[in-house]
Amino acid sequence: MHYRQIWEQANNKTIPDGYEIHHIDGNRSNNDPSNLMCVSIEDHLQIHLKQEDWGAVQAILARKNTDKTLISFAASKAQTKRWKEGTHNWQIHESKRKARAKETLDKRIKETGNAFSGIKDRSANAKNARLKMSRDMELKLQSQMVDKVRGTKWWTNTITGISVRSIECPGEQWKRGMKK
Repeated sequence: MHYRQIWEQANNKTIPDGYEIHHIDGNRSNNDPSNLMCVSIEDHLQIHLKQEDWGAVQAILARKNTDKTLISFAASKAQTKRWKEGTHNWQIHESKRKARAKETLDKRIKETGNAFSGIKDRSANAKNARLKMSRDMELKLQSQMVDKVRGTKWWTNTITGISVRSIECPGEQWKRGMKK
């Protein structure tokens, strides 16, 4: 059962609009009702900012449709943290990365019946179609990313230190390169 459903059943109410479920101990596999807390998206963001959980910050900012520069900043922080921990995708052998991705996808399908949110059909044929779609989507996203990066340069804001990719300089407070 999905953790949102577990919280709703345990508390006998629905999650209000603009609210999310936070795993108190940080373990998304621990869906015990005592580990689940309903918080506003703003409070959820503040919790993960204080914990410096940049991956979660990035995901929350994306759900809030925040300025892409802030999302990019959080993503950069998340990747730097993973690199220092030795858990960045590029530090893990390809076979282990693929196994981990398959494990994550299988777990998501088992818990929610969906490989991607928004897909409702839970039949066996739909699962096979979702798996095929996920592979097709992965290839499509990879080619789109190559197109987005081609011809761009890194620019860093001299005040905030945020780095972004762009064809042209974003403004006066930006200099070329990834470092301040």
